[in-house]
Amino acid sequence: MADVYLTEYLQIDVQDTCGDGLYLRWINDLGGIDTWYFSGNIAELPQVENVQYFEKFVDNLLNERENTRVLSKEYRENIKCYTTFKKENSEGMKQLLRSRCIQMLVLSEWYLVDVVAESFTVEKHGGFGKMAIQIVLPKKYIK
Repeated sequence: MADVYLTEYLQIDVQDTCGDGLYLRWINDLGGIDTWYFSGNIAELPQVENVQYFEKFVDNLLNERENTRVLSKEYRENIKCYTTFKKENSEGMKQLLRSRCIQMLVLSEWYLVDVVAESFTVEKHGGFGKMAIQIVLPKKYIK
């Protein structure tokens, strides 16, 4: 039997895709890709708007409520979440907010999304920061 020698330690971080959180990745200021897991207080905020109307002639007002009919709607979902991070990661989190290419992991695929900052706080005398964001998913048009 051959002798086995340990020459270096290698740390492997396994990203668990299960759970209630979500992963975002973005292109940072240097052109590299950063990834972060948002685990805090995830809520969905659906928004529906009527986009196109049709005005119809009404000859019998007794059986009609209005003279318009909706032809299409715009549906958009926002996901609200927050995370805490170490103070030394605050610059990377700021780069998320100013990145033009942000993606969210859905099952095993990455999809483009937009991000709106709700709050960003870094403790002056502590070692942590907090960030709350809304992830804006692409619009869906319903006819």
